[in-house]
Amino acid sequence: MFDGYREIGTGSTGKDNLFKLFILFIFIGIVAGIVVAEYQGFIVRWRTYNFTTLPATNITTSSVTFNGNTSIPATVWFEWGLNGSSFNFKTENMTVSPGKFSKKVSGYGLYPGKSYKYRAKGVSTDNPDLVMTGNTEYFTLESITEIEERNYSKYAENLTKGNLSIMSLTNTITEPYTDRMGLIFWLMLFSLPFVAMFIRGTKVVVPALLALCIGGLIWQFLPPEWTYIAYLLIIVAIAGIIYSIMRSRR
Repeated sequence: MFDGYREIGTGSTGKDNLFKLFILFIFIGIVAGIVVAEYQGFIVRWRTYNFTTLPATNITTSSVTFNGNTSIPATVWFEWGLNGSSFNFKTENMTVSPGKFSKKVSGYGLYPGKSYKYRAKGVSTDNPDLVMTGNTEYFTLESITEIEERNYSKYAENLTKGNLSIMSLTNTITEPYTDRMGLIFWLMLFSLPFVAMFIRGTKVVVPALLALCIGGLIWQFLPPEWTYIAYLLIIVAIAGIIYSIMRSRR
């Protein structure tokens, strides 16, 4: 009786050991597969990661610092644009380690008093197919104080705040044709073509002068994303005048 019991027990124990050995082989296979996938860089697409856009800091009239955070190594950049429009602008790429990252942006594409949106984007260093997009954050640049009539020190102060941008000066003159300093500014701008015509006579490059006038006139009425067109027209005009003067001296 007891011998039969021992035989049954021994058979059951052998089957249990075989099952345990089978489970062990499966576990070893899974671990080996994970190690290989990690080495090859495939496991990153299933690994959870954290990639977020943080609130902007150091906001001035024409500059801002963008911030983000990533939990994995990545090549990152920031995209921004006017609130209500698309993301029209982009910073250069940066390769970062896990943690916070930031980028200061100033000048082109940023205008005093305007509201913007921005977000962080990136590509995983381990898996280039993994493109990460952070949440959208919003910020508003500081406004330049309107210039009071005959308060000439305010002009220098506002130009300094706007990184010496002449466009910032035109935006802060509320009545450019009646304000004394504004009148002086516009007279200087539009007198340049006539001075050039007086000096060069009929040899002045007429299209260049027209570009200067048109660029100055439409400068204030263009949407912020298009103001670079006015800048280009003025640059072309000045270059044309210089070219005509240099050519006549040969």
